[in-house]
Amino acid sequence: MSPELIEARQRFESSLRQAYWFFRRYREKIPNQADVDDYKQSLLLALWRAALDWREDRAVSFNTCAFAYLHTDTRTFFRNRVRRFEREKARRLEYELSGDTVDVDPSPGPADLAEAADYREWAKVAVVDPMAELASNYPSYHSAVECFYLKGMTQRSISQAAGVAESNVHMRIRRGLEKMRKYVKNAEIRESVSRC
Repeated sequence: MSPELIEARQRFESSLRQAYWFFRRYREKIPNQADVDDYKQSLLLALWRAALDWREDRAVSFNTCAFAYLHTDTRTFFRNRVRRFEREKARRLEYELSGDTVDVDPSPGPADLAEAADYREWAKVAVVDPMAELASNYPSYHSAVECFYLKGMTQRSISQAAGVAESNVHMRIRRGLEKMRKYVKNAEIRESVSRC
């Protein structure tokens, strides 16, 4: 094996705990076992992509990079499930209106409808995108966090590009992360209240 693959494997193995945290947190929201298995596999693939893509010259740690990959993958997983059920619903409606034979069961059972509703509710309520919230409410914090964590720029280069002091960039990043933590915490509180 090449040295790059050996290092990527070590990073992957060191961050399996993060993937397990995501899996443990969201698996109860997935109504069927096949999708649970798909979600587990997608998390491991996302972690492997993060391990391969990360470079030491980036301004962020590997754990931060891995968290971003896992969060994005989780959000994409649930959105894709909602889209799948919406397509299935459209195909069933088309079948009922046209009277033609469509490759779909014309009468969805209660379990199918409940599963679709579970995914739809979960995608709306629980998967919060803190970067989008930050962009809409605090654009200066968003741009600083995005440049530092996602683009790998240093605080000095961000301050030169934005034309502000380096201490100002540091403060924007810190406050942006605090706001993102609040968004996630508020989403978790809403989720726990909606379960009661």
